[in-house]
Amino acid sequence: WRHYLYGVTTTVCTDHASLRFYKTQPHQNSRQARWYDKLAVFDFDIVYKPGATNKADGLSRMFNFLTLTQVKLSPLSHSCPIPLQLPLNNMMVTTDALFPSLRTAQRDDASYDAMAARIDASIANDLLYIKGKI
Repeated sequence: WRHYLYGVTTTVCTDHASLRFYKTQPHQNSRQARWYDKLAVFDFDIVYKPGATNKADGLSRMFNFLTLTQVKLSPLSHSCPIPLQLPLNNMMVTTDALFPSLRTAQRDDASYDAMAARIDASIANDLLYIKGKI
């Protein structure tokens, strides 16, 4: 999900009033400092909306309130792409340092050959490809 947020200013609406001061809080406890480090790479604004005026979306609701038979999706929900204007370098692999470690891990894995035979996969350059992807 990170690639959707890199390079884009995002607005976070919350009913948690004290989060408005998240970026300007002078003293943080250890948990807040860890979250601050994780979220520092994203450009976002926090907007407070009282709970009565903040219409929650599906991601903020508990999934077990509705069974799958009660949920009906629009036919367009699966086919409407969301246009994104992201810097291309945020989505590209720029180093090949991962490939040697993948080759070593696959070579040392005892179940590797059996798994590759069971699924629709191909092996090229000592790497396992499934539908053209590593």
